[in-house]
Amino acid sequence: MAERRRRRRGATRRRRLRRGGLVTLAIVVVLGGWALWTARGVYEDLQTAEQQARVVRAALGEGDVERAERALGQLREASDSAADRTDSLPWAITERVPFLGDDAAALATVSSVLSEVARDGVEPLLASAAQVTGDAYAPSGGQFPLEQIAALEEPAEQANAAFVKATERLAEHDPGDLVGPLATAYLGLRDQVASGAEALDVAARAARLMPSFLGAEQDRRYLYVFLNNAEARSGGGLPGNVSLVEAKDGAVDLVEQSSGAAFGRRDEPVLPLSAEEEALYGTQLGTFFLDANFTPDLPRAAELWRAHWQERFGGELDGVFTVDPVTLSYLLEATGPITVQGVELNATNVVDVVESLVYLNQPDPLVQDEFLNQVAETAFDAFADGAGDPVGLIRGLVRGVEEGRVRLHSFDAEDQAVVAGTAIAGELTPADPTRPQVGVYLNDGTGSKMSYYLEHQVEVAALDCQRNRQRLSGRLVLTSTAPADAASLPEAVTGYDVVKRAEIERGQQAVVVQLMAPAASRVSNVVLDGEPTPDPVLTDLAGRPVLPLTVVLSPGQRYEVTWQMSTAAGQDGDTDLEVTPGRLPTTSNATISTAC
Repeated sequence: MAERRRRRRGATRRRRLRRGGLVTLAIVVVLGGWALWTARGVYEDLQTAEQQARVVRAALGEGDVERAERALGQLREASDSAADRTDSLPWAITERVPFLGDDAAALATVSSVLSEVARDGVEPLLASAAQVTGDAYAPSGGQFPLEQIAALEEPAEQANAAFVKATERLAEHDPGDLVGPLATAYLGLRDQVASGAEALDVAARAARLMPSFLGAEQDRRYLYVFLNNAEARSGGGLPGNVSLVEAKDGAVDLVEQSSGAAFGRRDEPVLPLSAEEEALYGTQLGTFFLDANFTPDLPRAAELWRAHWQERFGGELDGVFTVDPVTLSYLLEATGPITVQGVELNATNVVDVVESLVYLNQPDPLVQDEFLNQVAETAFDAFADGAGDPVGLIRGLVRGVEEGRVRLHSFDAEDQAVVAGTAIAGELTPADPTRPQVGVYLNDGTGSKMSYYLEHQVEVAALDCQRNRQRLSGRLVLTSTAPADAASLPEAVTGYDVVKRAEIERGQQAVVVQLMAPAASRVSNVVLDGEPTPDPVLTDLAGRPVLPLTVVLSPGQRYEVTWQMSTAAGQDGDTDLEVTPGRLPTTSNATISTAC
């Protein structure tokens, strides 16, 4: 009897368990179906939000505030709808369901982030519509609108805060835990939000800096250095032409000019050089104005240029900014052509004219310098007068900064604090010590204009991460595009002193390469055009190991360098790659995602 009762109780428990399991299964099925149905609506909302976000960005870039406002309304409606759908108890339960939870949680975060960014990030900018277009920074007749520029600081900072908060929230989820399509979309959104935060930070800094920089409080004097990519320098190109620019209460004027060559050569460096600097660059870093940017560190080059200028012309200087002909081509797309000595220069031909034709067609260096001085002056005047499309001007300058062609250093400590840590600062020391910084810098070794015929490409990849150290691989390809008869080119192109150097023939070019590793890291597995170099000899600059190489290229020759770098402990963030810009409107500058 007892045995029979035990069997009945066991059977009852099993039926209850089966019913409980069926009920649980039914709940999961219903919940899963609800989640899928809701997720479809969320997906459609997010698609609409993404489309409208792109419209907002494009409209602001074109200065069309009305279209941006209409798109923002649709963005708010779609993102709010997605946020409402995912802000519910059933969705919260779905986030705890195996296989569905990670994706559901990520969708909820994306929906909430887009809603908040639209409300707290984009809306404040559009509320100050007059300040968010390119006209906010555009000068007219040499006068910048200081009040309008300053008015952008507050909305830009408010919007930036929203984007930074969104970046932090999106970092809470690992895209590797999400299904393929969602992972891809999530990564794309994270990158877009991070990019927006960076752009808004730059806009806020610019609005904070420019009134002071443009002489709102006191008159300012700057060196405007026009670089020439036809003779490579780590910092961008030969500083062949230099102008003094004065700024008074927002009005800018170019008041004096000189060629870089006119400074001549000093017997001793204009400022004391460190042993590291002399080991890498020789004393010419300090004895020649033209060689001050052998170093890629703009703050150091700016100090040297200032010392040269003050020795020759006197007077105080408040800063230095650099521009190259490729950036000028970007600006001419917006301003339209300029005319110098009867020659029309436009976005298509300006690089060829100032980096090649002037040397091919004019043998007198003084006449070359006079022409290039006038190019620098005429281009400055066109920009300062606000000619052409202001949005295009801003876009061209931004591109120049991203490619390392436009750099700025202020000798005023407060102003420089605003610039420091941004791309325009041209500093060797990274703002974030967790981000490895790799530099590939090129200097001309022949005093020639043969770099016009130099093409270079750089690639860096993060291979793996162990104990917060990354292993990076790199590849540099140098190619001479010089014509086969390059030896017959004028001396102004091939170099006046090439015939004095037994190791260099006319028509060849010597490229001095500096592979600069992250601070306290190691360089290994160096292969020079197929030949391994087991023990590379490194030097040091500002705590960063440097591998110097000299590559001699004949016309048409291609040369490849590969290497590996092991970062120091704690350098587990994304890697920043900086490469000397050349004459082509491209760049190898990049951010490489961390392997950690």
